[in-house]
Amino acid sequence: MLSAFENRKNCLIFQCAQKLLRIGLLLQSRISNDFTEARVESRVSIKKDKIWLNVYIGNGDEDEVGLFENDLINVDVTDFSINIDCTIYSNYGIDRVFSKNDMLNQFDFEIFDLLGEKIYSAMKLHIEYLI
Repeated sequence: MLSAFENRKNCLIFQCAQKLLRIGLLLQSRISNDFTEARVESRVSIKKDKIWLNVYIGNGDEDEVGLFENDLINVDVTDFSINIDCTIYSNYGIDRVFSKNDMLNQFDFEIFDLLGEKIYSAMKLHIEYLI
């Protein structure tokens, strides 16, 4: 049986994964609207105490070429803290969009609401360069 602490940690991981799914869907929608020739996929993966959002962008042709694939947001949950790192890398360059380390009991989920727009703004430069 899970202790109260382990149960709380699992709930935190689940909530983070939900927030990353939402960001992934928003990015897919914005990118496919702004760059109609691009095909966009996003997925959230969880392995133990790590969660990450991966975004793939292809050129949408029959012989599709992958233009961009990144693990955009990486979340690492330890027993006492949560670390969030957002980095975008492509042939255009590397952008460190956001990095934060916080204590579990002080973590504010609203940070995820700010990340979607920050990531999209940075990604847009990369996509314009790649397409």
